[in-house]
Order: sequence, then C-alpha cells, then structure tokens
Amino acid sequence: MLSYNEVRTIVNRCHIQMRVTRLRNLALLAYGLIKVRSGCLSVIVRHWPHGPRRHTHRLKRLHS
Repeated sequence: MLSYNEVRTIVNRCHIQMRVTRLRNLALLAYGLIKVRSGCLSVIVRHWPHGPRRHTHRLKRLHS
C-alpha cells in the first residue's frame, strides 16, 4: 500500500495548477480512497494520516 508521502509526491508530479492547500487536500483524498476504499467522506477523513481529531473541520475541507 502507498504511504501518504508517496501519494503526495505522485499528485505533485502531475503539475496540476492549483493552490498548495488544494493539492494537499487532493492528496489526502486520494490517500483516503486508496486506504479505506469507501466513497463516504466521513469514513475517508477518519483514516487520514493525521488522526481522527478535528473530524468536522477536516470534513468541511473536502466540501470546498
């Protein structure tokens, strides 16, 4: 399984023209999808590498 740092490196190599924060959110979303294999955003956020704390704040990050 890919680590978060490997997913972040892959996303950054794609040279997508976005803000740094959006690229970080994209990498976190891709990592969560790979790890959990669920389409439910709340489940994906709970399994992010930074832990389940501040779950609501992180879930709101994906809605923007």
